[in-house]
Amino acid sequence: MSQPDATYTKDGYTPVTVQPGATHTTIIQTTVRPSDYLAFAVFSCICCNAILGVVAIIFSCLSRGDADNGELDAARTKGKISLAMSLIGLISTIIIVAILIVVYVVLPLVMVKNLSVQLSESGFNMESSDGGNP
Repeated sequence: MSQPDATYTKDGYTPVTVQPGATHTTIIQTTVRPSDYLAFAVFSCICCNAILGVVAIIFSCLSRGDADNGELDAARTKGKISLAMSLIGLISTIIIVAILIVVYVVLPLVMVKNLSVQLSESGFNMESSDGGNP
């Protein structure tokens, strides 16, 4: 038995059959770079607490270096330390400013009010025309 000829021509064109090739699937896994909180550290250094801000900037730079070297766990840890130092600097500054406002604004106002009440109870009149003498 003879094999039929697999090639034929129709209208001058020869059809070509091609087997599909192997399919390759490439999965690219991207790792998320941990945040180093550098902007917050600089803000904390300039506006809040310079000492803790400098420490936060140092840990932020260390975090960035570890991320560049592929040590993501160490970078994440140092980034969190930078965030903690910046937050401590911000919160301590808010507390110190609140204490200073109380000491230098509220307490003197209360003391002046108490003094004026005591003077008025003792009969001292600050509004008299003779310069405040009793």
